[in-house]
Amino acid sequence: MPFYLLVLLFLSSCQASEPAYRLVHANDADSFYVTDYDCKFDCKKQELRLIGIDAPEYSQDPWGKAAMNYVLEQIKPETKIYLENGLTPIDKYGRRLVFLSYTHADKRKSMLQLDLLEHGYAQLFTFDKRQKHLDRFKMAELSARSKNINIWDTENGLKMNPSKYRRKQKAKKSI
Repeated sequence: MPFYLLVLLFLSSCQASEPAYRLVHANDADSFYVTDYDCKFDCKKQELRLIGIDAPEYSQDPWGKAAMNYVLEQIKPETKIYLENGLTPIDKYGRRLVFLSYTHADKRKSMLQLDLLEHGYAQLFTFDKRQKHLDRFKMAELSARSKNINIWDTENGLKMNPSKYRRKQKAKKSI
């Protein structure tokens, strides 16, 4: 067999793997710092914002803490995280805008945005109708709303959506 065919055969058997990351810090349920999964020290951190959702702010009791606790239950220090860019790479605060998937201990992969929406810990939040996964996100939120779970609980749910809460907090600080 000619050498170039052997090289082509070898190259075709190699699969490019997507880079893995690990969670370093969660600001709240939709904003994080990650670093390369294999980095051991002096690791460069990236700040992320999840695309397509808005989770309660950490100070929005009790839902901000509940949403962040849910994230930390799903994503442990040893959990591999995978990032997918959206249409807009960076937001106005310099955070990388991503879809975040992670691998469970049993090797299943999940998308964090879908999990948060399905379990009623976030609401749909998008500026662009062309966004990937939008139909899946809509269905996940609709499912949680119909079950009246967590932030959608009819009696004890979230009283103010996160974006309105942030604007109100910002206005308080400027007084």
